[in-house]
Amino acid sequence: MDDSAACAPALALAEHDDPGSLDCFALTKRKKAAIKMVSPGDLTYRLRGCPAAAGEAALRDGLARALGDVTPNDIHIQSLATALDPWKRPPTKTATLRFARAPSVIDSQTKTEWKMEGHGLDGTLLLDTHFLGLTPLNEIKAQKHGFE
Repeated sequence: MDDSAACAPALALAEHDDPGSLDCFALTKRKKAAIKMVSPGDLTYRLRGCPAAAGEAALRDGLARALGDVTPNDIHIQSLATALDPWKRPPTKTATLRFARAPSVIDSQTKTEWKMEGHGLDGTLLLDTHFLGLTPLNEIKAQKHGFE
């Protein structure tokens, strides 16, 4: 079996591609190019450091002010939950979100994390795409827990 045959199962890049005609190097190069074509507005972001008392509307407003060139309607919050660090004082929340229109500050393809002051939100907000560490997606009321 040659190298191109070994790569054949992963070659569904375009309908006109002939799996036997590409080698692994060309495949890797094309995948990297395809990844770079994804716009920042198509990505899901994680926002850490949100105030514990902030709801989705307040968070969208504060983040829109902090970014400056998006409106609250451009920000789609997908989840909002208390951060998992029990020693963090004051406690914070973590959100996952998407942008309908990508803000200019995150237009860079070279960074995966951005720091900003949250206008109307206390402290520094960390926006990232790398999702390193744990990311809470929801909160369950204590009464609903069957086990600890």
